[in-house]
Amino acid sequence: MMPEKLGSLFFYAVASKVDGRQATYSREDLLTLFADNGLPTQHIPKGTSKSDALRKACTSAQRMWGTRKDVLGRKVKTRITEVHNDAQYLQRDVVQEIVSGAFDKRNHLTENKIEQSAFKIVLRKDIGEVRMHTKKPIDELISDGDWALDYDDMIGDIFDLYNQYDDHIDDAQMRLVVKDTIDGMGGRPFRAGRGVYFIPEKNTVKAQALLKALHDIKGCDGEMVTLYDEAGMKERMTRYFAMDMVRDLKSFLEEIQSDSMRSDKLGRLNKELDYYKNSTMQYAAMLNSARIPVMVKQAEIMLGFLNDKAKIRAEQKEALKARRKAAKGDTPRGRVALV
Repeated sequence: MMPEKLGSLFFYAVASKVDGRQATYSREDLLTLFADNGLPTQHIPKGTSKSDALRKACTSAQRMWGTRKDVLGRKVKTRITEVHNDAQYLQRDVVQEIVSGAFDKRNHLTENKIEQSAFKIVLRKDIGEVRMHTKKPIDELISDGDWALDYDDMIGDIFDLYNQYDDHIDDAQMRLVVKDTIDGMGGRPFRAGRGVYFIPEKNTVKAQALLKALHDIKGCDGEMVTLYDEAGMKERMTRYFAMDMVRDLKSFLEEIQSDSMRSDKLGRLNKELDYYKNSTMQYAAMLNSARIPVMVKQAEIMLGFLNDKAKIRAEQKEALKARRKAAKGDTPRGRVALV
């Protein structure tokens, strides 16, 4: 007789770099891939805006080029600065700082620094088009020796990076997409290693669909191992989950009782509470601990009090704004209110 299937261990990895560059993942490709595999798409965040994509591309290009020596042996430092930004256009200037000559024995420069603008990068926001502008045609710049470095390569890098970042998410966001998708399957993380989850048997088909999607994404990978109730595995997992849940809930309760409570933090805590409630229901038989439901209920009551308090503060704030607005309406500028 085959032993009972408990579920699967799900391993995944998301690369920080692909082909030697910062990894990014196309939002459009992810939406298509997840939909084709029957996976939820609500966890996929909005992609990078056109403006942010150009800024990130320029920052990466500046880091890549940094300070180099040109063919004349001069040290050239490259800087990309933002000079204009409005509803229609974003402009960044590529500036090269050239140091002629060399250093003397005291490590002092023998000649002054020369700073000149190499070219301008202009983004037209409505259509997402990026153009390069120079004072002279590129061929003339190169023949006249005005360019200290081969900026053809830099232009290519900026274009490539812009296309890479445009409507893409980074590796940290991609990990969060995978994590949230696994959480939706009732996955429970193992502390033994990052990116290792236990997924219950009833959600094995969904986990296999996620695994297939990860295999189709460059820079991502995953694996699944089926767990059977052998050699006391179920008992060990029950003990592990109970200990792990109690430890997490202790930290959660301590955070709720902390003094600082901003609205963004409160929102995150509410989301975490939903996770603990769902996990308790999901693994009710496996947890086998009377302490855990009590701790979850305690957290729910405490967080409910904080939510009510935040709601009252928000209502008071709105009421104050309304009173101030009404007061301004009663006493227009230049008039004196009659008492």
